[in-house]
Amino acid sequence: IQESGPERLEIKQSILAQVEACAAADALYASSTSGLLISDIAAKAAHPERCVGAHPYNPPHLIPLVELTSGDKTDPALLRLAYDFYQSIGKEAVLLRRECPGFIANRMQHALFREAISIVENGIAEAGDVDDAIKYGFGMRLGVSGPMEVIDRGGLDLTYSIHKYLFPHIESSAEPSKLMVQLMDEGKLGFKTGEGFQLWSPGQVKASNETLTRGLIQVSRALGRL
Repeated sequence: IQESGPERLEIKQSILAQVEACAAADALYASSTSGLLISDIAAKAAHPERCVGAHPYNPPHLIPLVELTSGDKTDPALLRLAYDFYQSIGKEAVLLRRECPGFIANRMQHALFREAISIVENGIAEAGDVDDAIKYGFGMRLGVSGPMEVIDRGGLDLTYSIHKYLFPHIESSAEPSKLMVQLMDEGKLGFKTGEGFQLWSPGQVKASNETLTRGLIQVSRALGRL
């Protein structure tokens, strides 16, 4: 049973309780949470051993990734069963060796977001140029070659040298950006309000969404998935 409720612990726990009250005793409960710990979601469950995290990436019909993680009481055999199931329906499942907030992809994605916002906040570049540096630079490569592969291709010695001089200058704040909080307080939430870090007309929003869909299809083809 795949659950996709809002990212609030009490709601996830409530849904799980309702599912357990009516589902078969051998049902496997998979939460699509992208950040909450499965141990917390299953803390009040009658059968926490049957609870796993199964986080699909949006849009799921174009992005094949499903991140799988267990809670502290999850039966390892059932996590493997979930892995086999998602693989059998054409998804690309990845397994976390241990539970952690944000799983794999969101930890990396939001580390990137933090640095991107910091570059804008510190006056290094405009938001549009930050996006272009990724879209027309290393972002193109990441669609077909992940970061660990890129490091191995270039050499660990090269990456070490870059990290040695660059890391002291990269954003390391443990709090959300003050600039982002300011924009939120001003009601500037992005596409939904027509302004966030950039201005967005209805036509630009439509064009952006269409470009995303076309780009994901092209990457899927390059990976041999279409």
